[in-house]
Amino acid sequence: MSEFAGGPAPDPLDRPWSRNSRYLALFLTVATLLLVLYAARDLLGPLLIAAFLAYLFNPLVTGATRRARLPRKLVITLLYVILLGLLILLALSFAPAVLDRLRGLSLELQTLLANLERLLAQRIVILGFTVQPEEILGDPESLSGRFFGSQPLLAMLTAATTNLGWVLVILVTTFYLLQDWPRLREWIFGLAPDWAQSDVRRLYDEIKLVWQNYLRGQLVLMIFVGVVTWLGLEVVGLPGAGALGLLTGLLDIIPTLGPTLAMFGAALIALSEGSSHLPLSNPWIVLLTFLLYVLIQAVENVWLRPQIMSSRLQIHPAVVFVGVVASLYLLGMIGALLVVPVLGTLAIVGSYLRCRILEMDPWPTVDQVIEPLESEVDADET
Repeated sequence: MSEFAGGPAPDPLDRPWSRNSRYLALFLTVATLLLVLYAARDLLGPLLIAAFLAYLFNPLVTGATRRARLPRKLVITLLYVILLGLLILLALSFAPAVLDRLRGLSLELQTLLANLERLLAQRIVILGFTVQPEEILGDPESLSGRFFGSQPLLAMLTAATTNLGWVLVILVTTFYLLQDWPRLREWIFGLAPDWAQSDVRRLYDEIKLVWQNYLRGQLVLMIFVGVVTWLGLEVVGLPGAGALGLLTGLLDIIPTLGPTLAMFGAALIALSEGSSHLPLSNPWIVLLTFLLYVLIQAVENVWLRPQIMSSRLQIHPAVVFVGVVASLYLLGMIGALLVVPVLGTLAIVGSYLRCRILEMDPWPTVDQVIEPLESEVDADET
């Protein structure tokens, strides 16, 4: 062994990094992470949905595991089997009626397009000027091909196949997150240095409370939308108003898309069945149904959602409204679904960083150190 000043030479690996080296390593790490996120940007949406579903079902899985004293993996498998059975039962119950209505709607649309083609093939005289609609809109015989040709059907088939693949990714990812979340959480905690462990656990509890309050607020919104839709459809006289109200309330958790799907389902029923007591034709009942859904969504999104989320998450109602609208436009459905709790999370993290930067106590009313959450670490060891 070589000697250095009367002793062994220092090992280069034992030398602490300089400040510049640490900053360079941090920059390279963040840059690499951002590149990976950009490359996998198409995967972020399904992963966020899987994480959200895992968060929703984790309390149920943890409680069932503790009470039944069963392995966590077995409880998750049983949950998947039950949910799959319910989906199959719903599909078998409603699929025939939905297919019949869709088939009738398709025939009506084809008839409507055929009549439109004949109308556009005629010449229109206005104030002595002859207008040929087909010169403006193109060949009228191609209109039906635009809607029912091979290319639209192929595009629909491709989209359905892609969406099915993403659904499988979401289901598998949710399963693994539910199975290993306690270990994953403790692993994330372990990444922090010892002096920051209590802060990280406190931040986790604060962020967890934000998401719990968000879910409670969303549950209130779903109940409101479901009940008001049910009562409104009863006034319109639509058959199955209670079931449609329940479906609309459940789908309201998906911004824009969920209520839109429920609205079109109600419109199909209105078109085929009409009203049970209003002396109006079916098209007028369809229009009333559309107006009812639009009015309920306007009240919910413009006034009720900002007020409820503001009171539960301590965010200004204008920030909630603008955040949902902007994320829906920029990030789509997933962004609108998660933007409110994400804003609450950023507010907590930002407040913590501000206090640490200004050398202030981030939690002046908390005297005790938060210990590991043993209640959530239970089940894998059962």
